[in-house]
Amino acid sequence: MNKIYILLLLAIVFTSCSTSQQSTNTVPKGTESTASQDDEWEVVVFDGEFESFLNSRARPRTMFTEETLHSRNQLLVSEWNSRYYASAANRNVYEVSIDFDSNTKYGFEFEYRLYQFFAFVSWKFGEKFTGLSQSDVIRN
Repeated sequence: MNKIYILLLLAIVFTSCSTSQQSTNTVPKGTESTASQDDEWEVVVFDGEFESFLNSRARPRTMFTEETLHSRNQLLVSEWNSRYYASAANRNVYEVSIDFDSNTKYGFEFEYRLYQFFAFVSWKFGEKFTGLSQSDVIRN
């Protein structure tokens, strides 16, 4: 059951970080990634624990700026992809790479949810990321 959740989470992150905008309404089953005409991106994680995590453990949105989140997400995605491509990486967690374009303005909400996804993975699976703020590392 945990593998299913992990696969869904990783599939969502992978498809949500894609820089190409889809011209049809077809998205992979179990995921949602949208870009409106205003280039607003949305990350949706279909794990009930993620929304609970956002509401109960994640630091408030007011603690961040879009620029700070974008910089941290660049580091976190790089770290994630390094672990994915490493042969010794935990394949139960790192099953897909993340395509994140540092030149794309994804918007504050996307950046916040992506950053909190890494905090969620740290909290749920005990993975440590050097790009996470110390106050976001495995909060109880």
